[in-house]
Amino acid sequence: MDSGTDFVVEQLRDAPVFQAIPAAELTALAGEVEVIHVNAGGTLAKQGDAADGVYLLVSGRLRAFAQQPDGGEVAVGEIAAGELVGEMSLLTEAVRNATVRAVRDSQLFFVKSATFNRIIHTQPEATLAIARVLVERLERANAGRQTAPPRRAIALVPAYGDCRGTIESLAAVVGTAVDTEVVTSATVAASLGPDHTEAQLTHWLHRVEAGADLVIYIADDIDTPWGHRCLRQADHIVAVDRTPGSIGDNHVIEVLAGLTVGAIGPTVDAVCVHPPTKHRPSGGHRWIRNRHIRVHHIRDGSSGDLDRVARTMMRKDIGLVLSGGGARGLAHIGVLRAFEEASIPIDVAGGTSFGAIVAFMRALDFTWREMRDAMWDRLARPGAPIDLTPPAVAVSKGSKLMKLLTDGFGETQIEDTWLRYFCVSSNLSTGHPLVHSSGNAAMALRASVAIPGVFPPVASGDGEVLVDGAVMNNLPVDVMASFSNGGPIIAANLRAPAAIAAGELPTDGIVSGWKALGRRLNPLRSRLEVPSVLEILTRSSETGGAESARVLERGADFVLHPPTGDHALLDFGMLDELIATGYEYTMAELARWRAAGHSI
Repeated sequence: MDSGTDFVVEQLRDAPVFQAIPAAELTALAGEVEVIHVNAGGTLAKQGDAADGVYLLVSGRLRAFAQQPDGGEVAVGEIAAGELVGEMSLLTEAVRNATVRAVRDSQLFFVKSATFNRIIHTQPEATLAIARVLVERLERANAGRQTAPPRRAIALVPAYGDCRGTIESLAAVVGTAVDTEVVTSATVAASLGPDHTEAQLTHWLHRVEAGADLVIYIADDIDTPWGHRCLRQADHIVAVDRTPGSIGDNHVIEVLAGLTVGAIGPTVDAVCVHPPTKHRPSGGHRWIRNRHIRVHHIRDGSSGDLDRVARTMMRKDIGLVLSGGGARGLAHIGVLRAFEEASIPIDVAGGTSFGAIVAFMRALDFTWREMRDAMWDRLARPGAPIDLTPPAVAVSKGSKLMKLLTDGFGETQIEDTWLRYFCVSSNLSTGHPLVHSSGNAAMALRASVAIPGVFPPVASGDGEVLVDGAVMNNLPVDVMASFSNGGPIIAANLRAPAAIAAGELPTDGIVSGWKALGRRLNPLRSRLEVPSVLEILTRSSETGGAESARVLERGADFVLHPPTGDHALLDFGMLDELIATGYEYTMAELARWRAAGHSI
């Protein structure tokens, strides 16, 4: 066999579907396959086309799109090296059920229908392998979590400033966790010589990718031929910005944003590097004007921050979701204390209502002690932020709550947090939850905690009415799934306490407010023991999403239920007791997980 045939046989043998085929049959198959190259953005197959064969993706990445009734398209999955494309259509004798495009430059082997049918009729091991692949895909779909295949090629590119040190550090950290091949313009020249052709380079890169779990391409500059090749060759691009927030040339941002148009190209992350003493990051807005680019902030020289970005590069982000629950949400601080002591890192934080506030403080890199002290100063000592007003819209005016948030977070933007972050409010105008992942944090949090009837709703920039996120999604694990790259998700769900007592509430449902007020003001008579309007409103809000939260728990890998008992929704005076409850419960759960062999 010549070297070209050897390469084809090697790739067929590495593919799960073909590896059980005898050597002689594999060699014969290698002589029948057609080698195909598809450039980044190119179309391999169209939905509705007749199925005339199957493709084996040797290197690169493909994305499948399904046509919608309105004529648009939605991405339904990704295909990584070693996977087949089109086998379902052949097995069911149906037309192609999706349009498949190249995320990046890709090489494939095409196997004609007759050849493929011969294999599945004469090689039962291949048929079983195909069945296993289809079952795995079905199980992933039924699990409710979209998990993309592992990345095989990442490009590290300089954006602004001298990025060489940060790029080398990121490559080194990833290289300690996975079998990695680093490719630079210098390694290409050393291997192929200065006068190599594009065809030689393409073939050599395919061989490099076939021999490593992950290839990291390092670009010297995106405006050079090698820089262009790095962008075309990558599943994922990480751009390093050493001058975040500076005003000036946006050329690199525009180039990278152009790659994400139409949801065809690679995913793009921006890493903004700040001085080690930086308290709160800034400059994220420069990048998030293109909503397809995610922003990460790191402190120069911080190994923890580098590890966080490295986990993102490897699709292993650790996500934390905190539910609402009013004052009982103080138990979340105890959960985070346990995580601190157990050295469990968090890469993405999100939540609803009071859980959104605690998650945001974690995203700003507050320690549990700093959270506790801030809550004591602003909530526990002064009491619940309820400034009573005639209940035309709500029983509270909302000014105390807004002051609490602005005093605590000022003009901080969500895109300028050390950890990526989101919170959820409920959009009464559209009937759907609204995810806040950029913009003014205080305003987003004000919407997320707007308990209907207790605090006034918030108007969105589009004139829509936003209330407490717990109304529609009190445990946004489903939202986190789209943020955490398929990595583990930890959810802390504060389940509702026992139902409030009816007391002297009559069975006919007729209650005079004047009578209740009169007995409250008359020192000679006892109070009318009925639930207060605040108790009814807060209890209604917290129980509304309780059942849906239990369903959403199934999408998390680790679930915590801190036993917060019968504490009232506005019982902020029990700060230390609730923190201790969350801490002791979580430490016990972590020990139980470790004993069972589970590791976050």
